Amino acid sequence: MENDWLEKDFSDEEEPVEEKEQSITYAPEIQAATRQEEKIHEPVERNSEPQHASTPKLVSQSHMDNQPFMRKAEEFVHAKDAMKKEETINVHNIFKSTVKWNKNNKWVLPLLLIVIAVFFSSFFRLYPVDLPATDAWAENQIHSNYRAQVALAVEQQFPNVPDKNKQALIEQEFAQLLEREKEGIEQQKVLLSQEFRNRFQDDNGDTYLLAIDPYLWYGEARNQLNHGQLGDITIDGKSVYSLRDGRLGKETTKQLHPIVAAYWHRIASVFNPGISLMKSLFLLPVLLIALAVTITFLITRKIAGDVGGFFAAMSVAVSVPLLMRTPAGFSDTDSYTILFPLLIAWVFWEAYQAEGRKRTILTVLSGILVGFYAMAWSGWWFTFVLPIGTVFLVQAYKFILKKIGKNEKLHWKKQFTFVVSFAISAALSTMIVRTPKTFYRVIFRPFEFINLKELKGVSVWPNVLTTVAEFNVIDFGAIINQMGGMLFFIIAVGGLVYTFIKKYDGKRDVFYGIFVTVWLIATAYAFTKGTRFSILMVPAFGIAFGTGISAIVELLGNRIQTIKPKFTLVSKFTIALILALFLFNTPLSTADDVMSNQVPSMNDAWFNSLTKIKNANDNSIITSWWDFGHWFTAISERKVTFDGGDQGERIHWVGKLFLADSEKESFGILRMLNCGQEQAPHVLEKHFGGDTVKAIEVLDEMIISRRDEARDILVNEGLTDAAINEVLEVTHCENLLPQYVIASQDMIGKAGVWGHFGSWDFKRAMVHQVVRRLSKEQGIVYIQNELEVTSEVAEEIYQEIQTTTADKWVSPWPGYQGTQGCVTGEEIVCTVRTDGQDIPFIIDLDAGTATVETVEGKKVSPQSFVYPTADGVEEKRANSNEIPFSLTLVPHIENDYRVVLSHPMQAMSLFTRLFYLKGYGLDCFNLFHEQQQITGGTIQVWEVDWSCGTKP
Repeated sequence: MENDWLEKDFSDEEEPVEEKEQSITYAPEIQAATRQEEKIHEPVERNSEPQHASTPKLVSQSHMDNQPFMRKAEEFVHAKDAMKKEETINVHNIFKSTVKWNKNNKWVLPLLLIVIAVFFSSFFRLYPVDLPATDAWAENQIHSNYRAQVALAVEQQFPNVPDKNKQALIEQEFAQLLEREKEGIEQQKVLLSQEFRNRFQDDNGDTYLLAIDPYLWYGEARNQLNHGQLGDITIDGKSVYSLRDGRLGKETTKQLHPIVAAYWHRIASVFNPGISLMKSLFLLPVLLIALAVTITFLITRKIAGDVGGFFAAMSVAVSVPLLMRTPAGFSDTDSYTILFPLLIAWVFWEAYQAEGRKRTILTVLSGILVGFYAMAWSGWWFTFVLPIGTVFLVQAYKFILKKIGKNEKLHWKKQFTFVVSFAISAALSTMIVRTPKTFYRVIFRPFEFINLKELKGVSVWPNVLTTVAEFNVIDFGAIINQMGGMLFFIIAVGGLVYTFIKKYDGKRDVFYGIFVTVWLIATAYAFTKGTRFSILMVPAFGIAFGTGISAIVELLGNRIQTIKPKFTLVSKFTIALILALFLFNTPLSTADDVMSNQVPSMNDAWFNSLTKIKNANDNSIITSWWDFGHWFTAISERKVTFDGGDQGERIHWVGKLFLADSEKESFGILRMLNCGQEQAPHVLEKHFGGDTVKAIEVLDEMIISRRDEARDILVNEGLTDAAINEVLEVTHCENLLPQYVIASQDMIGKAGVWGHFGSWDFKRAMVHQVVRRLSKEQGIVYIQNELEVTSEVAEEIYQEIQTTTADKWVSPWPGYQGTQGCVTGEEIVCTVRTDGQDIPFIIDLDAGTATVETVEGKKVSPQSFVYPTADGVEEKRANSNEIPFSLTLVPHIENDYRVVLSHPMQAMSLFTRLFYLKGYGLDCFNLFHEQQQITGGTIQVWEVDWSCGTKP
């Protein structure tokens, strides 16, 4: 507007064009003259410059005549100067101004960085709320259907076109169809995706919890809300969860997670009165990890500044191992294994720096937090050992290098008080919130962890941890990959080095370096004990990684400063930004891929099956393999034989139940479990001098007998009437509860596991335990006596035992190899593909044979052949082992058949007869419910008829 005004003013002057131009030319000098406050009317001196004829005339005008023009001219020039100054402002000036502003508002930048890291953490973890995987499923199914239609049309129209050309034509037509029907396909996709999504959500529209273990905490949180304790009943003043461990119930221990979940639900209900407990629990991991990410920033910021804190927080936020264990819906204790170590370290570090009363308060607080961590996870002991160990190493370092200072006595007193205060507060806290025994065992915990998967002591019972996928070992290369790859690892190692050489307030302090290094090394070792422990490494690695990035930014920034000092701040900011974009591109992409495929293992088929059991009666027991036990108690609200947190010795009995080739044996095992769980062999042990092998042998004979027959067996063993009644009460009780057995598709893949435990040979287990501790000569003699073999065979067995773990030597791993179809004509031909070969078996139902002709013209049979007859199910065993598997013939539709390939121990097993043969030929198991899952797997619920036990 000022420029417009100036142009209009000049156009009104009645002067020659030359004078106008001259006036414009000399305007800056006129403006300069006007800035002389008292000399505005004086002529402008030009020194020796030639004066233009028109200039005096303009200057000699009266002040009143020239004032408006001069004021406007001055404003115009000021505007031009301002524009020139604005052009000279660069990014450095803006950044410098921002930094200056931030110095006066020191909380803004850290808060912004925390918000960014928490945003990414929560963004990815909330994917399961909307189940984006169902969109991909819907699209794939729709495309598959359309592609099949196009292929059929092309085949009909161009039957003689070569396959290669035909495939190209199909792809062309399919692409055109997708474009032509784009809108309609998108609508179909939305509808189908929602249909899929509904199968993974309850009636409230809430997505089911993702995994299995969260349902234990769901049940206990529900008890906390309904009964004020984690159990649903009280026995002798103790809280007991009556649905666990069969009819016995299980005493609850103080667990932080379900208590936190219950209180969190109450808080969430204030803001959303209609929220369900399942949804509250579903969202809890997102909140806990957001807190962990925040603390990661704060703790790393102490040693590496805002840049280090941000990169450390982002490393934790998008760590793939941690994401997979802590998304929304995976509401397990994993979140606490991240949050508490960080929280304890943070408070302990603050205490280390503090003085006086503040130091004491923070030290005690860090110890109290250890106690609460003990309430959350059994691995709590590490956070007790690490701080104490760090202080010890730091003082040893200072003592060796003589860095303690002049007042040595005061120094040692201060450090002693520091450590003792922490230890006492941690001990008292642990003993109060848990039990004194929990704290006392801290001494043995490291050794127990090292021997995690070994058979304990001289026990002949199997160890379930050998088959838990979470405890599979992993090599160091895989550890590096899990943490982000070699580049991330190198940066983290550099960060550790940097913590040792960095100066804090002008002095070096190895405390932080030792603390983080020991933390990282110890958790890396834990990683090697099982993938379950991979996430323990995430916080320490994140701190080291963030510190490494801070060192890189500092070093590069300082290098640039020597070249262009003015660009130091800009360069450091730019370096950090480039590193963030470069380093986190792949982790963010991986996080998106991983979380996009997260769906619950629970679905409507399981929910409906368990709800039907719930509605059938008020007090029943469900028996299946242990994996889904927490579902059974949480959804059906009925008792369960065992679950993911309480397997015990039932892994043998339930495995044997499903592996048994005799319905009578399976029935007897179920009856024993219904009466007293795994008590029976231990009750017998008391009367057999602790001889477990003897107790198992007698029990195996008893369980296939009626109560009166079992009594006779015990009489023959010399037991008193009181002892006999005690045993029968846990094997043949007369107050049996309604019993359900679940056979599900997933158990096929797990057959090797439950078959292994079910076929566990206790005598071989005892031999293995004893021989490992004997000399060769003693061991061979022992094997000869116990296994009744020759000295040559005994020597071979001795060598096997020395080189083979008990888990691999004691029993086999009998499983299934798959199901294949048959062609029915004049004869039944079932072509089995195994080891890359097609083997055509000819089935003769009249003769009960399955044979294949060899190249030499010889007919051979599988190790056993199981097939249905009019009277039930028969099994014929071969006299040779030329074919190393068994076949089970399964009627499919009318005269159509399939064959199941399996280990010979599985061919006639109860599971085969229930799941594949649909209970054909069984008298004591009645199909109660059957439903197919959205993933295609079948769930069968069988009700046990206890009246079978009274039949001769």
